[in-house]
Formats: sequence, structure tokens, C-alpha cells
Amino acid sequence: MENQPVSRARGKFSHHRAANPPVHETRRRTEEDRPTEDCTLPAAQHMALLGEEFVACSALLVALGNESRQAIFLDLLRNWGGLRTYEIAEHVGLSKPTVSHHLGVMKKAGIVSVKRIGTMQIYHPSESMEPWKALSQLAWKAYRFVKEEASQETCPKASVSAGRRTRKDDRWT
Repeated sequence: MENQPVSRARGKFSHHRAANPPVHETRRRTEEDRPTEDCTLPAAQHMALLGEEFVACSALLVALGNESRQAIFLDLLRNWGGLRTYEIAEHVGLSKPTVSHHLGVMKKAGIVSVKRIGTMQIYHPSESMEPWKALSQLAWKAYRFVKEEASQETCPKASVSAGRRTRKDDRWT
């Protein structure tokens, strides 16, 4: 049975998804997906794919981009069984309302889960691998793009003829 592309992205680059589903959504990564020295994909297509990955990871990047949230997440990793808001607040030196706000941002990003026991809420790292998988794929695609752009000795350089670039067979000539 063939894997069907999954379309979940919303936002600025979501219109690219139907025409060019990312490799990770249709099949497992293979050796042919590794960075190569031939520049078979035009830079615009690379940028579109990279843009989709940024959209998919935006909530995770926001959640991890704040030093207080990093401290809270590291505290939750050290205490895998979970912590209550006031315990986290004591450990990281923030107020309970501030910690509660940061936990909400991380919960929305999918990296923190909450377990209710009676009236208590116990926060712990989410066991879902999806946010980390998406971040890994973003890093991989960015790596590929940078590597291919940096290997200009092997890739044909764009030529300027009458002030504009020309393309032949998806390769810059």
C-alpha cells in the first residue's frame, strides 16, 4: 500500500504542499535523500520546502526560543514523573502565573503534557515524537540547502545574459 501525502501545514507556504509534498510525508528517508553534489532541485523549490518546515515547526521554535521556557523544560526533563506549577516556579525562580503561561505555550507546541489527579495538574514532557521529528527534518533540510549552496564548485553557477539568469533542465546554466 502506498503512503499518501499528509497535508497539515497552514500559513504562508501551505500552497506548496500539494504540489511538492516533503519527502518525510510520503516515504522514509533513503540514501538518495542525503545531500548530493548535483543540484537537481532549483533553489526556489528548496526554499519552498524549507519554508514549509519552518511553518510546521514555528510553535516549537517559539516554545524553545525563550530562556525561561528552556529552564522550565529542562526542569521537567530532570523530573520526568512530572511537577506541579508551584514546584517548577520554585526550581526556576519565576512566579506561578508566569510558569503557567510558559507551560501553556509549551503545551500548545506539543512538548509538554498535563496529567490531572483530582484538582492537581501535573506537568511532564510529552511523549510524542512528532515535534522533535519535525524539528529534525527542518534541520536536515536547512543543512541540505546550505551544503548545496556552498558547493558552488560542483554546481553550475548562474550566468548573467542580458541581465537575467537562464535555466536549462532545472539546472542553472
